[in-house]
Amino acid sequence: MHSTARLLSRSASLGFIGLGSSGRLLAHNLLAGSALESSKHANGSFIVCEPNDANFGLFMHELKEPLREKVKRVGSGAEMAPLASVIHTRLPNSSSKIVQSVYLQPPSSLLVGLKDTTFPPSENLPQGMDTLLVDHTTYDIDVAQSVAKQVGSWTGGRTGVVDAVFLEGKGAIPSGKINFLVGGTKRDFDAAVPFLNYIGSSATHCGPSGAGLSVQIVNNSILALNQIALSEGMLLGSRLSLCPTLLASILNRSSAQSWSSAHNNPDPTVSLSHQPGSNGYTPIGRHTTSGLLADLKLALNVGTSRGSPMPLGYSAAMLYENVVEEGDLPEAKVKDKGQKDFSVVYEWLRERAEGGIESWGPSEAESSK
Repeated sequence: MHSTARLLSRSASLGFIGLGSSGRLLAHNLLAGSALESSKHANGSFIVCEPNDANFGLFMHELKEPLREKVKRVGSGAEMAPLASVIHTRLPNSSSKIVQSVYLQPPSSLLVGLKDTTFPPSENLPQGMDTLLVDHTTYDIDVAQSVAKQVGSWTGGRTGVVDAVFLEGKGAIPSGKINFLVGGTKRDFDAAVPFLNYIGSSATHCGPSGAGLSVQIVNNSILALNQIALSEGMLLGSRLSLCPTLLASILNRSSAQSWSSAHNNPDPTVSLSHQPGSNGYTPIGRHTTSGLLADLKLALNVGTSRGSPMPLGYSAAMLYENVVEEGDLPEAKVKDKGQKDFSVVYEWLRERAEGGIESWGPSEAESSK
C-alpha cells in the first residue's frame, strides 16, 4: 500500500531511466522544462534510475542547485513506477534485451511496479490513464511493439506507451531543437506531447506503436547510403583534378543535393569549421560509424522480415563494417573510425585511393571483362 501523500506526489513527479551520454541530456531538458511548469509539478520529484555511479554523478554535477533538490535516485523500474506518473527511458541503442528487461522482466521491471496497483488519476494525463511510458531508445521495431502491447495488456490499458525518437543527433538536444517521431495510439501521443515539448521543439505522430522507430530507421538507412555516395563522388572529383569547393557548390545546386552534401561534406578542404570533416571526423553529436551501422542492421533485419529487398543496404553495411574493423590498422591515418563521425568513410576510401590498403571494388581482371 502507498500513502495518500505519496500517491498525490506521484501525479506531479517525472521519472527517467538511463543517464548515458544522450539520456543525460534528455533528462536535463525534461527536468528544466518541467520546472518551468510549476503549477503542474510543484509537489513532484524527478526520479532517476542509473546503475552507473559516474553517469549519475555527471548528471547531478551539470544541474543547477535548485534543480538538484528535486532529484531522487532509485535502483530499478519497479521502485520508480509507484513514484512517478510519467517515466522516460533512454537505453543503449540496438539493445532489445535491455529494453525488455527494464520494461517487462521481474523482479525489477517497470511492469512489476505497475501491474498490481491502480494509481489515482493524474491531472497531467487523460482520463483512464494513470501512467505514461515514453521510450527514446532505437531498437528492434517488432520488440518495441511487443513491449507496448504487453504493458498495455497487463495494466488494463491504464498505462500509455509511446516510442519517441529523433533524427537530429544528441548535439541538438541541449538547444532543444529536436523533433520527436512518435509511435503509439492517438491517446498516448496526445498525452506525451506536453512532456516531449519540455525536451524538444515539436513532436510528429507517425502512426501506431513502432512507427516513430520505423521512420527513424528508414531515414538512417537512406542517410547511410547518401554519405557513401557523396564520399565516392567527392573522392572521384579529386582524382579527376576538380576543385573540391566548386564541385561541392555545384552538387548542392544539382539533382545530387542531399543533407550530407549540404551539412556533412566529408572532404576536409570543403567541410565547414563546425562540421566533422574539418575536426578530424569528431562526431559533434551526430552518428558515429558504429552507431549508424547498428541502425542500418536494424533496417536490414526489418527489410528481411517484411520482404523488402535492400541490396544497397547490404552493400553499405558491408562497407561500414570494413571501416569499423580496419580503423586501428597500422596503415590507417585516422584511427578508431568506428567512433568517428560516419563521414569518415571518405577517409577510408581516400586511403585506398592512395594505395595504402587493398582497394575496394572489382579487380582489374573483372573490370576488363
